Amino acid sequence: MRIFVKAIKNDIVSILLSIMFFYGLTNPAFAQRVGRPAVDFSGNFIGFILPDGSVVNEENNKIGSLYSDIYVIDKDKNIIGGISPNGLVIANDRKYLGMVKADGSVRLPSGKIVGQITPNGQAIDNTGKVLGVAINSGSVVDYTGNIIGRIDDAGSFVDNRGKKAGYALADGSVYLFSTVTDEPDRLIGEILKTGTVVSSLGNAIGLGLPSGVVVDLQNKPIGKLIAGGVAVNNDGKVIGSISKTGLMVLNEGFLGGLARLDGRVWDKSEKSVAKIINSGDALAENGSVLGHIIEVGGAVVDLNGVFLGRLFPNGIVKNTKGEELGTIGVNGYVFDASRNIIGGLVKQGAAIDNFGKVVAHVMPNGEAVDNEGRVVAKQMPNGDLLNSRGELIGSVADVNKIVLDALIR
Repeated sequence: MRIFVKAIKNDIVSILLSIMFFYGLTNPAFAQRVGRPAVDFSGNFIGFILPDGSVVNEENNKIGSLYSDIYVIDKDKNIIGGISPNGLVIANDRKYLGMVKADGSVRLPSGKIVGQITPNGQAIDNTGKVLGVAINSGSVVDYTGNIIGRIDDAGSFVDNRGKKAGYALADGSVYLFSTVTDEPDRLIGEILKTGTVVSSLGNAIGLGLPSGVVVDLQNKPIGKLIAGGVAVNNDGKVIGSISKTGLMVLNEGFLGGLARLDGRVWDKSEKSVAKIINSGDALAENGSVLGHIIEVGGAVVDLNGVFLGRLFPNGIVKNTKGEELGTIGVNGYVFDASRNIIGGLVKQGAAIDNFGKVVAHVMPNGEAVDNEGRVVAKQMPNGDLLNSRGELIGSVADVNKIVLDALIR
């Protein structure tokens, strides 16, 4: 599938586009965009993707175009939706929920429809509440770059011997079942991430392939991917990481553009305004931090850790009734019209206590569950986890960043 990016006089982007063009010819995943359904951020079907990148509704009227191979934009370049993700759905209790079907519906194994999928992979019910997240079955990579197994269609981790030995969580992390009583399940890797690889300076240097190999412009292998979306060379030295996509929130708390697959942030005039590094920071050309990349469509919790609503592409947070509650700002906090903090964006992933022990996992709705899927805490807007007694049990850790920092040191 072609990547529809306006031609610019920028060597780095030109290199990236050449890589992506080659990848599109040699990997059917890009071609599979064609004919795929498009949905809005409320999970409603809006149209289909055509070979030229146009998006048409059921009456065959053009409603927008595919943008950066992810989003759908209208004629005014506003994001109105995105490609409906494929995959299985992991529920908020850490367990397998069902599958995403071709029409964007989320169905239980019985075939019953329980919700719809959004472009960022969140499964929501007819009231707008988050039920879980879609993840892809596929290869699992460890923290040294070895493919150690795969995720099957039920969310189970199957090792290279064909044994079901663990499970995947909504953030793509993979855990091995503990064989010792009272010992927690062990984090062993994650579902392999692919896409544009950017250096620590935010420059595009190549592409991470589904095989786990990283190639440059000449399709020459220059390294491999390890868990955390990190790219290393043959000596194990970090050379980059998979670029993030989403909205750039400036340090001043305003939207500054959209992070695309090419590892850069672009404004509506198609001007490149920043480049992205592994931490999700957006850098100016002089290396100064302009802002941070956040997920489009993510869930938001209030000051008590209760689900408040979801973030829409224009930076507005709406509740399940569609009412506007506030706008996204710096550090993922949500502000009302008077600029008071009313909540924050959910940070998914492992929660770690003061001793570095994983005590829970934060799911897409902001609830933290244990290995049995029981809710043990709620996430606060700053990432802290409080139990039912109001006690701090840990905070969400960026495990991928920890791994990257450890490798760099």
